[in-house]
Amino acid sequence: MLNGAVIGAGAVVAAGAVVAPNAQVPPRRMAMGVPARVREGHEVPAGYFDHAVQSYIQRGKRFRAELRRIS
Repeated sequence: MLNGAVIGAGAVVAAGAVVAPNAQVPPRRMAMGVPARVREGHEVPAGYFDHAVQSYIQRGKRFRAELRRIS
């Protein structure tokens, strides 16, 4: 992301993408490429991040519970 770029709530910017100065990525849309462009037909489903966050929290708890000290 370069200076002045605006990323909307729930939007996804692909790894390695470069969002140009003063560019905007609308809410719940996906931007990819160099320079990043909003891809048509790639809308992020409502509630997607809620599920993802809960999944990561559960995985973290499970991982921590399974940790064992190595002697």
